[in-house]
Amino acid sequence: MGLQFILGNAGGGKTWYIEHQAAAMASKDMKRQIFVVVPEQFTMQTQRNLVALSERHGLWNIEVQSFPRLAFRVFGETGAGMAPVIDDLGKTMILKKVLMGLQDQLTYFGRNIHKKGYVAEIKSFLSELMQYDIASDGLEQMKESAKSHPVLRQKLQDVEVAYAAFLDYLQDNYITSEEILTVFADVAERSNILKDSILYLDGFTGFTPVQYKLLRKLLRVCGQVNVTVTLDKREQVWKMDKKYKLFYLSQKTIYHLTEIAREEHCDIAEPIWTGTVKEETRFADNVELGYLERNLFRYPVRPYKEEVQNITVHCLRQPEDEVHFMIEEIMALREQESFRYRDVAIVTGNMDIYGTLIKGEMERKGMLCFIDQKKSILANPVVDTISSMLDVLRKDFDYESMIKLLKSGFIQRTGCPTNGIKEWENAVQLLDNFLLASGVRGHKNWEKEWDTGYVFRRKAEDIATEASETINWLRQETWDRLSDFYGRIARGKHRVREYAETICDFMEREQIYLQIQKRIERYREEGNFEAVKEYEQIYDVIIEVLDRLVALLGDEEMPLAEFIEILNTGFDEARIGLIPPGVDQIMVGDLSRTRLYGIKYLFLLGVNDGNIPMTGDGGGILSDAEREFLAGESYALAPTAREKIYTEQFYLYLCLTKPSQRLYLTYSATANDGTALQQAYLIDRVQNIFPKLQIQNVAESRGRLRDILRDDYGRGYLIRGLRMGWQDNAAWNELYRQYRLQEQELACAPKDGQKKMLNHRGELDRLIDAALYIAPESKISKEAATALYHEVITGSVSQFEKFSACPFAYYMQYGLQLEERMEHEVQFFDIGNIVHEALERYTKTLLDRHIGWADVDEEQQHILANQCLNHTVEEYKNGLLYDTERDASLVERLRRIMLRTVWAITEQMKLGKFDTVDSEVSFRMDKEKQTYIGRVDRIDTMETEENIYVKIVDYKTGKKDLSLSDLYYGLQLQLMVYLRAAVDKQTRRSKKMVIRAGVVYYHIEDPFVTSRLDFEEKRTYLLNELLMRGLVNEEDPVLPSLDATLAGEEGALAASAKSLVVPVGTKKDGMLKKNAATITTENFKELIDFTERKLQEIGVQIGAGETSMHPYQKADSMKSCACDYCNYHGICGFDAKLAGNSYRKIWPKTNDDVFSEIRRESDIPSEDRKGNEVNDVVPSEDRKGNEVNDVVPSEDRNENEVNDVVPSEDRKGNEASGKEETR
Repeated sequence: MGLQFILGNAGGGKTWYIEHQAAAMASKDMKRQIFVVVPEQFTMQTQRNLVALSERHGLWNIEVQSFPRLAFRVFGETGAGMAPVIDDLGKTMILKKVLMGLQDQLTYFGRNIHKKGYVAEIKSFLSELMQYDIASDGLEQMKESAKSHPVLRQKLQDVEVAYAAFLDYLQDNYITSEEILTVFADVAERSNILKDSILYLDGFTGFTPVQYKLLRKLLRVCGQVNVTVTLDKREQVWKMDKKYKLFYLSQKTIYHLTEIAREEHCDIAEPIWTGTVKEETRFADNVELGYLERNLFRYPVRPYKEEVQNITVHCLRQPEDEVHFMIEEIMALREQESFRYRDVAIVTGNMDIYGTLIKGEMERKGMLCFIDQKKSILANPVVDTISSMLDVLRKDFDYESMIKLLKSGFIQRTGCPTNGIKEWENAVQLLDNFLLASGVRGHKNWEKEWDTGYVFRRKAEDIATEASETINWLRQETWDRLSDFYGRIARGKHRVREYAETICDFMEREQIYLQIQKRIERYREEGNFEAVKEYEQIYDVIIEVLDRLVALLGDEEMPLAEFIEILNTGFDEARIGLIPPGVDQIMVGDLSRTRLYGIKYLFLLGVNDGNIPMTGDGGGILSDAEREFLAGESYALAPTAREKIYTEQFYLYLCLTKPSQRLYLTYSATANDGTALQQAYLIDRVQNIFPKLQIQNVAESRGRLRDILRDDYGRGYLIRGLRMGWQDNAAWNELYRQYRLQEQELACAPKDGQKKMLNHRGELDRLIDAALYIAPESKISKEAATALYHEVITGSVSQFEKFSACPFAYYMQYGLQLEERMEHEVQFFDIGNIVHEALERYTKTLLDRHIGWADVDEEQQHILANQCLNHTVEEYKNGLLYDTERDASLVERLRRIMLRTVWAITEQMKLGKFDTVDSEVSFRMDKEKQTYIGRVDRIDTMETEENIYVKIVDYKTGKKDLSLSDLYYGLQLQLMVYLRAAVDKQTRRSKKMVIRAGVVYYHIEDPFVTSRLDFEEKRTYLLNELLMRGLVNEEDPVLPSLDATLAGEEGALAASAKSLVVPVGTKKDGMLKKNAATITTENFKELIDFTERKLQEIGVQIGAGETSMHPYQKADSMKSCACDYCNYHGICGFDAKLAGNSYRKIWPKTNDDVFSEIRRESDIPSEDRKGNEVNDVVPSEDRKGNEVNDVVPSEDRNENEVNDVVPSEDRKGNEASGKEETR
C-alpha cells in the first residue's frame, strides 16, 4: 500500500506521464489490474490515448473509469449496491411529490415550491448535504448554531423536514447517485479486483468528503494509488497556503490525502515532478505561453520584456462582434495547410449569451463545432405537444392551450379533406381567428356545432359559409381525438400510471414516433446533424421520464394539475446529451467543465466583469451571507461565493494554459442592450505580465486591407462604400475588384477558384441591387381600382380622410379589406364606443319622450343613464364585459363616465337656447362618381322667427380638436360634411333660412376633481375641463344662444366673459378674444365648398388607382405622422431612410392662411384644377339635379333632388356606417 503524487505545472506533462507509465506497467505485468480514474467527461479521450500507447493497440489489464463507473464495476463483482439508483431526474420528481405533500409544514419553502426551478434548488442542496456527508444530526447542529439568524434557522428547519421525508420515501427501495460512493466505500475492501491493483487518479482539482472517505478505503486495498496534482514547483507541497493563493486547492488535496495515508499507515513516496524536460511540456515551442503559465496569478509580478506575438487582447463593440471577429480569425487560420478544426477551442464565462451566438454564426459559415452543453428537452416540439394536450384537458379546452396544440406540428392531419399541410394550417388559422374573436371556451361548447355568423358577418356569404364548415369540421375532428382523454383524466384524482398510459395512448394515436422519424430523415437530408442527434433521442427520453414516474410514483393518486407539475419538473430536469458527431470540430464550452485536449488555439470570449469572475447565483436556497456564516462555524459545505472566485481563478489558470500556439482574449465595450461594460480584471493581470501587450480596438483598426478583405467585415465595408460613393478610396476599390473579377481573370482561374469567384461576383450584383435599391411607386390600374371600389366610389368621410393620410393604408383597409384579428376582450376604444352607444340611447329616449336635456332632474338623469348603460353593456359584443371580475370593475368606471357625460351635457344645454332635434342620423350624399355616407352623432338647433341655427356635436374620446390646417390637407373633413347634411335636412323640414351655428367635439372623459373644491368651484372646473372644442358662428345671436354667460346688454356680448360651453371668451370691451374659436357664416360656406372639392379630388385619385406609400408627416415640433398608429406598417415596410420612401410634409397653417388658400383655389377655373371633374362652382340650375345647395328655401327645390339625409330607421340598412374611427 502506498501513495504517490505526480506534481507539475499546467501543461507540464502529468497526464502524459501517467498514461505512459500505465501503458508500460500494463505491458510489464499482464496479471496486475490497473485502473485509471478520471472525471466522466475525460474517459473517452483517456481511453483513446491509452489504446494508442498500447503495443497491441488495445486494453487488456487497464480500465479507464470514473468514480461511479468504478463503483458499479465493484458492485457487479461483490453483489452490493443492487438497489436501483435514482438519478437527478428521479430525485427531482420524487422531491416535488414529497414537497407538495409537506407544503403546510414548510414555513419558508412552502410558498415557493410551485415556482419553476425552486424544487431543483432544494434538490441541489440535499445533494450537497449527501456529498459532504451531513446527516440529520449535522443539520440539527447547524440549526443550533443559527439561533441568532432566524431566516437561516427557518430554512434549515424546512430542509430537515424535507430531507427526512425524502429519505423515508427512498428507504430500502432506492439509493441516490450521491450515495453510490458511500456504498462503494463500504464494500471496497471486499473487492478482489481492487486488491493489489494500481490506481491512477488524473484530472481532479479536488475531492468532496464522500470521495475522501472512499479514497481512505482504496488506500487500504489497492497496491498503489497515484494522484496527479497541478502545483508549481516553487510552492510548498506539504502545507496549505492562504485560500486566495492560486494552488490552495492543490495543496488542500495533498494535505488531506497525506493525512489519510498516515492514519492508514500507508507509505508516502517522494513526489514525482513533471515538466523538468522542456521538450516534454505543452509549451516546448512557445516561450510566451510558457511564461504566462509560470507567472499568471503569481506574486510578485515579473514582466516579460519582449514583444508579444502569440497572446492578443481585442476590444469589440458587442458580444456579436466578438463572435464575428473570432470566426474571421479562424477563417484566416484555416488557410494554413496543417489546420484542423479540432485544433481550436472556444471558451466563455457566459454560455447563455455566447453559446447561442457562436452556434448561429458557425452554422451560417458552415464551420463544424460542438457546443459542450447538455440541452433541455422542455423546448422540444414533441414535449411541447404533450404539455399542450395536458393543458387542454386541465384548463377545459382553453384558447391558448388548444391553438398551441394544433400548431405544434405533431398532430396528425388525418381526416383533413385533402390531408395536406396547407389545408390543415389554413383550417387551424381560421379556427384560431374564430376562437380569438368569439371567446368560445370549455368542453361543453366544443361538443356542439358553432354558429360562426357573428364573427364572419362582414364576409361575403359564400366565404362565411365555407369558413363555418371548415371550422366545424376541425372542431369535430379535435373533439373526437381528445374527448376520450378528457373523460379519462381531466376530473378528479387518478393514479400516476393512468396519466402515463393516457400520454402513451395519445402519442400512439397521433403516431408521434413515425412523425419523429420523418423529421429525422428531413434533417439528415438538410445536413442538420445536431437536430438529427436530438430527435434520435427525444422519444426515448420522454418514455424514460414516463417510465421513471410510473416506477417511482405509479400507484400514487393525485389531480391532473399536480401530475402536470411533477411531469414538467421531470421534463425540466431531463437533458439530451449531444455526443460530438465528428472528430474534427471546434469545441465550445464554459470555463469549468469543458474537456480540452491537444488544442493549439484558444479563444476566451466575453472577458468582461460579470462573466469573469462569473456572477454568482446567490448560493441556491442559502444566500452567500448564510454560507459564509456556516463556513465560519466550521461546517463543510460547497464553496462560498468568495471561495468560488478563488476556485474560478484556478480554472482560469488551467484554461489559459491549454493552447500550445496562440491565445486570444476578447471583450465587449457594450452589452446588446447598449449598457457600458467593463473589462475583467484578467486583462490587467495579463498586461502586467506582458507590458508590451496592447489592447487592439478592432473597430478602430479595421481600415487595414487585411481586415477589409475578410468576409464579414468586408461585406459591410463594401455596402457602405456603395451607398456613400467611396470610389476614390484605394482600400474600397481593391475590395470591389476582389468581388468584381474581370472575365480574363475568371477564365484563367482554376476550377475551385472559379467557383469562389463566381460566388463573389453574384454576391456583388446582389449587394449593388440592395445598396442602390429605390422603393418602387405603388399603383394599381384604373381597371383594378374600378373592380375594387366600383364605378361609384362609396364610403364614409373618414375613409377619404384615410386616403389623405396615406393612400397605401387606404388601399389595404378599403381596397383589399385587410383587417386586424378580432379579439374577445375589452380594448381601449371599447370604452368610447360603449359610452357613445349608451349616450345615443339616452338622447333617443329624450327625443321619444319629447323632453329636453334640461327637463330631466338629477335623480332621473341617474336612473335613465344607468338603464341606457346597462342595456348597452349587455348587448355589446355578446355581453363581453360580464366575463371577468376585471371587466365588471370596468363597467363601474363606464358608469361614472356616463353619469359625468350626461351631467355635463345637461349643464351645457341649460346655459344655452339650443335643443337636440336628432341623434345618430344616417345620411347619404350622392355626387358624380362618389357617394358619401355617414352618421351624425347629435344635431342641436335654435329657432327664431326667421331662421334656424344648426350645431353639430360629434362625440370623441381623447383630446381631438378641429384644425383648419388638417382640414385643408384633407385629414379632417368629417364635421363640414356632417354640417352640410344637417343643414340640408333642416332645410327640407322648414321654410325658414337655415344657418350654420357651429361644429364641435364633445370629449367623453371623467376628469379628476380634488375634494378641496366647493360645489360651484367643482362645477366650473368640470365644465371647463369638458368644454366642447371646434368652431362656432360669431354672428349674432349664436354665441349668447350657445352660452348665456356671453350675453350682454342690448344684444352685445358681455365684457370679460368666458364660456363654459365652447372655447370663446371676451375682452374688457366685449370684443372676442384673439383665440376665440369663431368664424363667420360666409367662412362656413367657404369651408363646406372647399371640403366638397377636396373630396372630389380624393375620389379622382382613388379611381385612378393611386396607392402610393406616401404618408403625411407634420412639419411641427411633434412630427406626428400617418404611421404613428397605422395597422399596416408591418406590411408596407415604409422606411424614410430608403430611397423612394419619403413622407409627404405638411406645414401647419393658421386659420387666416387656410382661408387665403381656399379663396385663391376657388378662383381657379375648375378645368385647370387637379381633378377637373369637380364642378362645385357651377350654378345650381345647371347641375344634374341631385347636388345639395346650402341655404335655399325648400319650396324652390324639387322634392326628389335631395336624398342626403335619411333617418336610419327608414333606410334599408345595407349601407356602411361612417362612424368607423374610435369614438
